[in-house]
Amino acid sequence: MTANLTRLRERFDADPADRAAFDALEEHHFVAGDWAALIPLYEAHLAAPGARSAADRARLLFRMGQAIEDGLGDAERAAHAFREAVALDPGFAPAVRRLRALAVETGGFADAVALVLR
Repeated sequence: MTANLTRLRERFDADPADRAAFDALEEHHFVAGDWAALIPLYEAHLAAPGARSAADRARLLFRMGQAIEDGLGDAERAAHAFREAVALDPGFAPAVRRLRALAVETGGFADAVALVLR
């Protein structure tokens, strides 16, 4: 880990609501494909009090769901993140579409129909 990355990590660990540190670390871990570091980063930032608005949190949950699905291959855990995103922002179409697709892929046709009819 470079000195700059170490400083960013220390800054984020001291204040998980720090957007600048989060954004820089998120970019680094995403580009590196370091899902094992990226997903806990999302979780810590989302858990920080006052870190983001509900709409911002929904988008972060969606990105975390994508990382879980694509990076870890865990569709169930990804669907949970997508559901949380939709609960925060029911009109957030990317999360609704991804939930619908996962429902179809896993045979949850009733869930897929419910998502279409909402």
